[in-house]
Amino acid sequence: MRFVCIDFETANSSRNSACSLGIAVVDNLTIVETRSWLIRPPRLHFSYRNVQIHGITKDDVKDEPQFDVLWQDIFEQLGNSPLIAHNASFDMSVLVNLLQHFNLEIPSNDTACTYVLSKKLLPHLPNHKLKTIAKNLNIKMVRHHEAESDAIACAEIAINICKQYQELHPVSVAYKLGISPKTITEYHQRAEKNKNNKVNNWPEPIRVSEINPQSISFDESHPFFGKKVVVTGALDGMDRREVMQIVVDLGGTCTTSVSKKTDVLIVGTQTSHNLIHESKSSKQLKAELLISQGYPIHIMTANEFIVMTGNDLPF
Repeated sequence: MRFVCIDFETANSSRNSACSLGIAVVDNLTIVETRSWLIRPPRLHFSYRNVQIHGITKDDVKDEPQFDVLWQDIFEQLGNSPLIAHNASFDMSVLVNLLQHFNLEIPSNDTACTYVLSKKLLPHLPNHKLKTIAKNLNIKMVRHHEAESDAIACAEIAINICKQYQELHPVSVAYKLGISPKTITEYHQRAEKNKNNKVNNWPEPIRVSEINPQSISFDESHPFFGKKVVVTGALDGMDRREVMQIVVDLGGTCTTSVSKKTDVLIVGTQTSHNLIHESKSSKQLKAELLISQGYPIHIMTANEFIVMTGNDLPF
């Protein structure tokens, strides 16, 4: 039984900003081929945090093909095989957003997530990051956050999981464990729903529980690590979802309302109504009230956020 493990690296918080893809093809529980591609993102903007993670810069990809040029070659490797990733909600979302952006046909492959499966197999571990699981299973990683290397590590983990449960691919393991794996079509349907909300000028619902980190390792020294953060308004060049994604990628936790437990309130551009009436958002007013009562909430401006995270404005 054949399946393909994939790993995307992205240039910034946008899900269509893939700058690298690595794959590892598994057949009968043996890795039979690995490949990688450098990709020029649609918008050649690299955030400081992402470069810190994977080391790829805009100079590395400025002369590389965009995803639509590479897709036929990539699709020939993927075929109709189940697609596996570590933190699949991220990688499959990147794939779907790229296909949408370039108006390419959406395949209907089954998917599975080694992060979710490893939590069932190895519940005793302190965390289920790719590097942690690889170390526990004595899997050698050549270079963490290099797409091909991470895809290979994902494949080795998937093979180990399959052998433990005596199955030939991770999708079967998921069903055995009572987990209903998604197809790429289901990821596409969710993306289409969000897209339609934007087209019809409805405010896109933001469920903080669905904003997952693009990496499963964090810099614990970063000021956002472990902090509870609320975002109000939008920053120049980034909407609230993008800002929240950056916070989560840095190890913070986003919440939708200000409370006594809030550590940081990031204040961006307010709604047109607030701007016309020169008023503050309700979140900022509540934060100021709590601060006056002695709660150590830090109100952060857009410029302060940009400097702290290295996310220079994309123009």
